[in-house]
Amino acid sequence: MGDGEHLIRPSSIYVADDPEQELRVLFLADVHLLGSRRGHWFDRLRRERQARSSFEAAVTWLKPEAIFILGDLFDEGKWARDDEWLEYEERARLLTASASSHGIPVHILAGNHDVGDYMAGVDWRARSDRFEAAYGPTNRVVTLKGIPFLLLDSLALAGGNDACESRSAAQDNATAHVASAPGAAPVLLLHLPLHRPSGELRCLREDTPLCTPWHEPSSCSAESSLTDRRDMLPSEVSQDLLDRLHPRLVLSAHTHRQCDSLHPVKQGIPVSEITISTFSWRNRGDPSMMLIAFHRFDAGSQRNSTCTLVPEPVVILAYVTVLFASGFMLLLQVAARCTPSSEEFTQAHRNWAAMMDAPSPPDGMSRDGMPSREPIPGKKKTS
Repeated sequence: MGDGEHLIRPSSIYVADDPEQELRVLFLADVHLLGSRRGHWFDRLRRERQARSSFEAAVTWLKPEAIFILGDLFDEGKWARDDEWLEYEERARLLTASASSHGIPVHILAGNHDVGDYMAGVDWRARSDRFEAAYGPTNRVVTLKGIPFLLLDSLALAGGNDACESRSAAQDNATAHVASAPGAAPVLLLHLPLHRPSGELRCLREDTPLCTPWHEPSSCSAESSLTDRRDMLPSEVSQDLLDRLHPRLVLSAHTHRQCDSLHPVKQGIPVSEITISTFSWRNRGDPSMMLIAFHRFDAGSQRNSTCTLVPEPVVILAYVTVLFASGFMLLLQVAARCTPSSEEFTQAHRNWAAMMDAPSPPDGMSRDGMPSREPIPGKKKTS
């Protein structure tokens, strides 16, 4: 099968009349490349092949001008030793090689599985330094066609203990990056979503994951509530970011489910947030990514296309069907070799019938005219 074997092409993708007026950006999240602790070699081989094949197909078909991975590129980055981290870097390079070959930049945010968080019990600062050495600062501005994309370290913004950067320092860092950005309203990129007050802010579109017993239980739980600071930013941090930055759009990840929501601000219209679903078959059976076409000169104009991968159960069913069909064809071939043809069977039957109809042979002779080896009744066997 070709590059597109694991990708369903979107039914409708926005194409501007003038390509110079738009910016096409592909967003994916929570790839979770497996490590040695939570995955075995076959699981890793199968699911990484899926991720790489789907990524290549997205680059070929969707033709993005830039790609952002919104955290959790790795599943065990926070536990990985330095030698394991180097292996992770190589596998990530293979995953994104098709983008590099087309000259498409790939920007990667840090997630809690990449560097840890205040609950991980690891050296968060050392993990963050290692991540930044490979993929750039965790707080930075990337400007594409005049549109600023503000990448913020939401794990530091969540704060929590001495291992993490304080909230105030992280927020000051964010403000400094915004001050250095162009005048256009930024697109805010986070790993952890903004705060969602219970009962007050719901997803505008329900995203029920396709799950089987082997998928990640936390991703498939019917209870989708989020825990403050672990799964989303605190309320005061979220509101401060919205009021200070006035972003044109917020994109986040972490929950493994897509969620479109609106956040009120002190002045102006509510800000839209899109939480991107996972890109890994490990977390759910129907992972996806999102292509967004931004209008360069109109901050309120953009087109979103959710690109869903082929459901994993469908692929498994196809493989099982091919396996059983191949086995059945093999059995038919073996049976054909062991079973005589109809002509051979008919001739053998005629020969047998002719032998049965022939007169009895003389004593000591068989029906085929050869001397019989059976003793003649009444005659003693000579020594």
